[in-house]
Amino acid sequence: MRNISLFTLSAILFLQACATKETIGELEQTSPKGVDDRKVNLSELAEEAEYIRLEVTDNSLVARIADLAYHSDRILISDGRLLYSFDKEGNFLGQIGKTGDGPGEYNFIKSFAIDRTKSLIYIAGNTKLMVFSLDGDLRTEVKLPFIQNIYTTPSGIKFISHDLGIQSFDDGRTLNQTYLISLSDQLLPEDTVILRSTPVEGIKGVSMPRGLTFLTSVNGDDFVYFPVPSFYEDPVIRDTLYQVTDNGLKAHLKLNIPLKNSKEKGFNLLTLARTKSYVLSKLSYDRAMRLLIHHRGTNTTYLSKGGLSDDLFGSGIADLIPLDADANLFFYVKEGPDMVDVLDGATEDDNPYVFLVKLKD
Repeated sequence: MRNISLFTLSAILFLQACATKETIGELEQTSPKGVDDRKVNLSELAEEAEYIRLEVTDNSLVARIADLAYHSDRILISDGRLLYSFDKEGNFLGQIGKTGDGPGEYNFIKSFAIDRTKSLIYIAGNTKLMVFSLDGDLRTEVKLPFIQNIYTTPSGIKFISHDLGIQSFDDGRTLNQTYLISLSDQLLPEDTVILRSTPVEGIKGVSMPRGLTFLTSVNGDDFVYFPVPSFYEDPVIRDTLYQVTDNGLKAHLKLNIPLKNSKEKGFNLLTLARTKSYVLSKLSYDRAMRLLIHHRGTNTTYLSKGGLSDDLFGSGIADLIPLDADANLFFYVKEGPDMVDVLDGATEDDNPYVFLVKLKD
């Protein structure tokens, strides 16, 4: 096993980032007409919908659902401190890894992902990347403290990393960069693509709301988007989804925001993701979050404050998050106490509920 030092990774990033090019090709344009910021019911788009009640035991008390993935007959859920395994009926199967500083242990979870082809689980802890079997057996781990968001795609393992204050300007500004890094089968960095390179005043970190999707894979192709935070000195609204190619990034789809005040101060485009049939975006303006869903086949766009209105289960607002892009499968989460008097048998002591929604093709 080979450990990767900060100097080694920084050198790899610098050499490969210098060779990265962004290719602007013909863009698919979304030009929705007559879109209203209105209440949109979940039933307008859903083909199938169900919810999962997660079993409560002494070892499966989920504080919150920070991240979720699934494979075969099981669902994996991270609350930021532990990774829990449940079956599709919500029965608790066990924990993956545990807290601590030893092999297969972590102090908190930055991100995790499942490789469905190899049936492996990748957990990015605070200082290392760990690989487990679906049953929780540790396969290997490497020192890799730079991971923010990890993904397993048909083209391999990828993760997003940030580098802050890497270059000084005469006026005191520094340069922040965000990278998409591919790992080899030996968990060594291979290819690097720059997602963002922005000058800022001083050293400012990147803090993104949870529930944002930055990379999706559709039919073997990887599509990536990373926003420019509002405090960065960048006058351009990042409204373009990029495809990851052998040569770096290729502009794939431009989202023409159907809002009169989308150019005004206070507007933020937080995420832009693709599935088989849809483009999904989360944006904020007028001090409120909006969910935009665009159907690529019919060129129909739905825009609703907070998310879709759950008229199927009566749970309130459905803040959809992509789960399986090829299947147009999404999920959203509701806290247990909020489901009392909404779902049969719900109690104040329940774990969060997971709602799975397959949208119409």
